[in-house]
Amino acid sequence: MPLLLAICFFASGATGLVFEVIWSRLLGQVFGATTPAVATTLSCFMGGLAIGAHLIGKVMHRIRRPAVWYAVFEACIGVYALAIPSLLNFAITVQRNAWPADDSKFIVYSLVRLAVVAAILVPPSAFMGATFPLLAEAIARSGWGPGKTVGMLYGLNTLGAVAGAGSVGFFLLPWLGLNLTNQLAAGLDIVLALILVLLLPRFGQRDPTQAVLEPPGPQENQRFDEPKFIPESDPSHLLIAVVAISGGIAMALQVLWTRGLSMVLGASTYAFTTILVVFLTGLAVGSAVASLTADRDRAPTRRLGLLLVLAGVFGFLGTRAIDQMPHWLQGFVVDPELTTLGLNMVHLSLCSLTMLPATLLLGAVFPYVVRGLRPSAGLGATVGEAYAANTIGAIVGSAGAGFFLIPLFGVYNGLCMGHTLHIGLGVLLIVRERQSGLLKESRLSHGFLALALAGTIWIVPPWDISRWSLGMFRVSVARVFGEDAAQVFGRLLYHRDGLATTVTVERSDEVTLLKVNGKVDASSHGDMPTQVLSGLLPLVLHGSADQVAIIGWGSGVTAGATLSMPVKRVKMIEIEEAVVDAGQFFADVNQSPENDQRMQIIYDDGRNVMQSSDETFDVIISEPSNPWMSGAAALFTEEFFQILKGRLKPGGVSLQWIQLYELSPKAIKSLLRTYASVFEEILVFSAHPTSNDIFLIGSSSKLTLKRDALLQAMSSAARMHWFEAAKLPEPVDLLPRLIFGRDEIVTWVGEGPLNTDDNGLVEFLGPVDLLHYADSNAELPFLDVLDGRRQEMVDKYTYGWAEERSAMAWGMARAGRYEDARSMMGDVGDPDLLWILDRMEESARVSILDEGLSETDPAYRQVAEAMLYEGPKVAEQKLIQEEGLANRSPGHQLLAGYIEFHMEDLSASITLLQRAAKDVAYRERMPAVDYYLARALAEWGEPAEGLEVMLRLGRRLQRSGQRDQGNWMRGSSSRGR
Repeated sequence: MPLLLAICFFASGATGLVFEVIWSRLLGQVFGATTPAVATTLSCFMGGLAIGAHLIGKVMHRIRRPAVWYAVFEACIGVYALAIPSLLNFAITVQRNAWPADDSKFIVYSLVRLAVVAAILVPPSAFMGATFPLLAEAIARSGWGPGKTVGMLYGLNTLGAVAGAGSVGFFLLPWLGLNLTNQLAAGLDIVLALILVLLLPRFGQRDPTQAVLEPPGPQENQRFDEPKFIPESDPSHLLIAVVAISGGIAMALQVLWTRGLSMVLGASTYAFTTILVVFLTGLAVGSAVASLTADRDRAPTRRLGLLLVLAGVFGFLGTRAIDQMPHWLQGFVVDPELTTLGLNMVHLSLCSLTMLPATLLLGAVFPYVVRGLRPSAGLGATVGEAYAANTIGAIVGSAGAGFFLIPLFGVYNGLCMGHTLHIGLGVLLIVRERQSGLLKESRLSHGFLALALAGTIWIVPPWDISRWSLGMFRVSVARVFGEDAAQVFGRLLYHRDGLATTVTVERSDEVTLLKVNGKVDASSHGDMPTQVLSGLLPLVLHGSADQVAIIGWGSGVTAGATLSMPVKRVKMIEIEEAVVDAGQFFADVNQSPENDQRMQIIYDDGRNVMQSSDETFDVIISEPSNPWMSGAAALFTEEFFQILKGRLKPGGVSLQWIQLYELSPKAIKSLLRTYASVFEEILVFSAHPTSNDIFLIGSSSKLTLKRDALLQAMSSAARMHWFEAAKLPEPVDLLPRLIFGRDEIVTWVGEGPLNTDDNGLVEFLGPVDLLHYADSNAELPFLDVLDGRRQEMVDKYTYGWAEERSAMAWGMARAGRYEDARSMMGDVGDPDLLWILDRMEESARVSILDEGLSETDPAYRQVAEAMLYEGPKVAEQKLIQEEGLANRSPGHQLLAGYIEFHMEDLSASITLLQRAAKDVAYRERMPAVDYYLARALAEWGEPAEGLEVMLRLGRRLQRSGQRDQGNWMRGSSSRGR
């Protein structure tokens, strides 16, 4: 094989995979990321490959110059790729005209979608499908054997696909974007075609004197020295069936492994790229190795059977390891020195351990099938037939895995079925082969052994779902919880592998957690302010909303809060039915919104629904998963925000949830900047004063937070339950959560790149940020400058609060905004509040020493003196050595809580101090109990609770006449620190 031809076919494999990725993403922007939409795109692409391979095989005997035709088809692919963006505009128009008004027309819409995608993808993919048989025919005419030819070509092309997958996922899309990458690949295909036409125009050309009008005879194109073997019957039909079935199983395994490993690695584009690279690498290397041995094998059918059996066995061994991998991954990511490259290598290793042994064996299947077929109509025709069958099997396998195996049997059982089928198919070939040199008894014994292996698959205990769904790809979670993560997340209540995602519900310490693909997306406690305000806040700002759309069910709390308002209809768009089904475990906090007659639930992609329908809404709430996750990333781009804006009625309001945690300043600024580029009016709120969740609220009309509208919303006793769940006992408590408006975004965030469909900026930055911002959140100077300036934001973006200065000051204090509380009080402030602010902002200096215990308990005295004179670290070590010391009395608990406060273990400090505070007499004798409990609560993120405790202390001291004196700080000791 000429080196130039090998290079071209390698490059052709790379561009083909690049096109598949790009076109799938582009069509996903039109038709959505649902399983039916993705399956339609994949089926049309692979169907085109099968059609091209089949048709070219039928006319191969008429082609004199297959290498030239190969070049022509490569050029056609490149030219067609340049037209894809224009064709997508046509697809969008058809999509909107065909969008079903009700569920009864969904089948018609699905058929229209299939027709549109087929019209776009089948022509170029058919050209791709034809290139493999053409090149195989050209090389076979130069004298290579079928196994060697097919193995080398298949290996080269698949290695090219590996290069294409790696480059497009890790480099080209993040650096160049969709359009430039598409143009680059198109240009490369056209250049390849020109090179081949100019330098190898006659390679593989048939002599004109030997041209035929009918397919060549059995021995034509067989100038190689083929070992003779004479099966009892023609194996062609069996082998064609085998290559189709094995192709279907392999593709199903790829879908299932992707779902299984994405729970370990995270559902990012980089994770999917790594999985695809390893899968294709195994096929490529396996095919290349087989090309060296297939033509010399005297019993290719038996060898093929053995390959399939071993693929089933090794595939199962890799599958069994998947639920252990979160712990293995955790062992690496806890290292603070871990780099992005190091993390990628860990991901690559885990994927290789799972898939590589099996895919190496599966890669050898195609060359051995072609070797067993003994081409009688020319190698090109035979390859075309086998390739078409393999591709059709792959279509059935991928669709079957996504639509049937996963939702009906689950990911693990689906994988076990695939491995069992591989073993069974291999057994069939081994037992059937009668000229293998094995006695019948020997063949049967081999078959029974293989069947026993298949049976073992179903005896071994299945995955531990809690362990599989730990979500250690979130480096922050892995580092905070360590080996205790399984205990923290608690008992598994629900698990379902849905069409799009895997959903679990877990409960720990009376907190219920919803996980989607291993990541916590909702909860019954910590996320309540975010979930509740997502529904209430835009409705309060609108004032009279009737029609509401919500993207993302989550725990159902947002839907429940929305329905507590006087709206007429809520349209819920959720991509995964299992998420809504899991909402039953949150009925105590979501009030079962699915049973409300005003609720309509649509199971589809949120972007697809918004883009395709002409329906408009007063309020649209977009609360998808994180912007670094593949699929969800499309709901954070400029184009999607434009779609939302176009679906708002006049005066309509849109709310977009965004995270500030585990993202870099560049990513956060890009999201803010992008939203500001679309909406003329914006208000930005935090879900809670200490929360890292924020809401971007946009409209084309002026947005003002009106006191009367908020009071009216809070006037209903039933609705007040929701505000209390959001930790808003008073209207003024919402003001500290107002961050700024559009003017401040434009001024403080500054210029820079937007997050667009083309560049996918945050989608590619986010997975890297998971590592680099795992231990601390991004520093955002534009938020820091707000301290002391929230009065300015309140005056600018609210109405009706002018007479509420004192109440606003208390609200700011409850939010931990002490500087803003002082500025709002003005010259004359509330004495109680001023005293509290002084205590909260001063250096902690209240004595904790109990002189009575110091005199009677040597262990107490030793730890206390270590704290006073050697510092908290030494004191904590001595406290640990004195086992049980913290449980002896309130005084011991105060000492231990004080030490943990200074060690910044605020959770432990709060627990100890709350236990000490239960003894009312001791608490009143030792002001340090309430003092440090208040300080610990405020610093832990519960400033409102801390303020209540400090207020309790201040009023008690005022009643005793000690508040304005300094002696209370010394407690029972004059040696206070």
